[in-house]
Amino acid sequence: IGAAPGAQWIAAKIFDDSGVSDIASIHQAYQWILDPDGDPATNDAPDIVNNSWALPQVDLCDGEFAQDIAMLRSADIAVVFSAGNFGPGAATSVEPANNPGSLPGGSVDFYRDVSLFSSRGPSACSGVFYPRLVAPGESVLTAGLTNGGTNPQAYVYATGTSFAAPHVAGALAVLKSAEPGATVTQLEAALDRGALDLGS
Repeated sequence: IGAAPGAQWIAAKIFDDSGVSDIASIHQAYQWILDPDGDPATNDAPDIVNNSWALPQVDLCDGEFAQDIAMLRSADIAVVFSAGNFGPGAATSVEPANNPGSLPGGSVDFYRDVSLFSSRGPSACSGVFYPRLVAPGESVLTAGLTNGGTNPQAYVYATGTSFAAPHVAGALAVLKSAEPGATVTQLEAALDRGALDLGS
């Protein structure tokens, strides 16, 4: 399942089993992403990082993760974020998706209509159009909890921009597999050129 089923992936668990995290743990995860095995001689950093999470405040830009995003971008790693579920009002962008260098993914339904819950711009950090891209985010078939292996075929239908953003990341992965030498900027530009303009 997913947009790029042949892709290899790794995960950094930044939330505990009750869905709680702290800022330091998230910063630590971004450091780990640059060298997951701790051996600088091996090239094991990912090409794309999907972030299906957001800070809870809307229309705010304090830049807590701006340095992390810039660090990943300087290593030519794409940084995709879920755009937030605070729509349909304007000025409902969330951090870190609204930080420069992030690629925010909003949600559309089966008919390509922007989901009512999907956050909208402009971006609180840059004032630009937000989110940059939208993807399927309603009733998405995805992997569910296996409950310690007791339910190995766990699939669920889920809704939210947290399920739209991985479609954007998956599309980047497909492009990267077709053009392994392409930079993040080139991959994102290709996504922009190939996207259907849904208007304002």
